Amino acid sequence: MSQNQEDNNQPTAAWSALLAASDADTKVIPILPGDLNTAMIFKRVPAALDGFPMGDRRLNSASPVTRVVIEAPYWLAAFPTTQLQWRSGIEAFHKAGVKDHQDLSERKPFFSGDYLPMESVNRDDCVAWMNCLMRLPHVRKELDQDPKSPLILSLPYEAEWEWACRAVRRTDGKYQACTSEFNGLNHFGDGEPALEKCGWFVDNSGSATHRVCQRDPNRLGLYDMHGNVWELCTDLWLENYSGYWDGITMQELISVNSG
Repeated sequence: MSQNQEDNNQPTAAWSALLAASDADTKVIPILPGDLNTAMIFKRVPAALDGFPMGDRRLNSASPVTRVVIEAPYWLAAFPTTQLQWRSGIEAFHKAGVKDHQDLSERKPFFSGDYLPMESVNRDDCVAWMNCLMRLPHVRKELDQDPKSPLILSLPYEAEWEWACRAVRRTDGKYQACTSEFNGLNHFGDGEPALEKCGWFVDNSGSATHRVCQRDPNRLGLYDMHGNVWELCTDLWLENYSGYWDGITMQELISVNSG
């Protein structure tokens, strides 16, 4: 085994620090009972009560720029699902007798390593994997810790992902999206020097995936928001945002996507 392969089977220091965090904005849920190496780690994302501009006027597929209101905080995984997490989930399904109708164990990543992101899977595979996780009693118990707001494992909507990527805290304690076009704040990862620190792209990736949490996190403590692997979302594919309107809420956006 090469040194690089050995490294890919070990967590980064940033991953270990995330696991040790004990604050109200971090939630840790092991996939295998008691095995923190398999833990899903979530960060709380604040609400966007004033709305934020989603989209890009330079791209037809991301126009028109639309103000989206996110009414409540939500949780987002702090990094892409690792290959160790994926395999551990399948192991837990089999032990608990949870039926996997997608043959998820047959999905083999192109690049191999415990702490590399899982790839060579599609949206349906990811949804099936999460649905099986929610049927594991120990995972369900953790998700239901707050009876008023039980967690549901799902792919984020595009608006949720974009807000989580760009949200910054102002001096008055409120949050806004860093958007150079609208408020002069540099987008997280704007420009090649910034992207070099926080993401993977053609000039630094070597055309391969890399261990999660190896680059800098964004302002909310989320890793790998740029590059490494494609981010899958719940939304239906839309040619553009012409079906949305200024001030659309997440509930309205979900309704539009369900229609």
